[in-house]
Amino acid sequence: MNLTFLSRSLSRTVDLDEIATLSRSNLRKLHAELLIAISAMDEHIAEPSWENKAAYEEWKKRAVRKRRICAAFETQVRYLLDAPHQETDALQQAYQRHLERLVQEELGSVVFGEIKAEAQALARKELQNDVIMELRA
Repeated sequence: MNLTFLSRSLSRTVDLDEIATLSRSNLRKLHAELLIAISAMDEHIAEPSWENKAAYEEWKKRAVRKRRICAAFETQVRYLLDAPHQETDALQQAYQRHLERLVQEELGSVVFGEIKAEAQALARKELQNDVIMELRA
């Protein structure tokens, strides 16, 4: 279950799994957009101007779900923005390259590839479980 958000500020669809790859500038843009979207949905849900009660209830179900998705995205973006960033992106990328090269040399290409694939699968599952729990709340 991949959750996505169509971001107007970034002019593209953002997948929940790729949030950690966004630059801090894009994270800030996305965060502001999400806060505005959540606030607007809260306003519209709280003050219905619908004459057709059944149509409003159906719309409200969809709006509440969209709000939960936006809230899940906002939580992840806020977490990334609030995390301490002591290293620059360039330093982090250089460190990651060297770490991968050294681990690959030590373990071999096949084992290293299997470990990377398993770590990626675990990370995706963890993020998806967090989002599912938030959607159920």
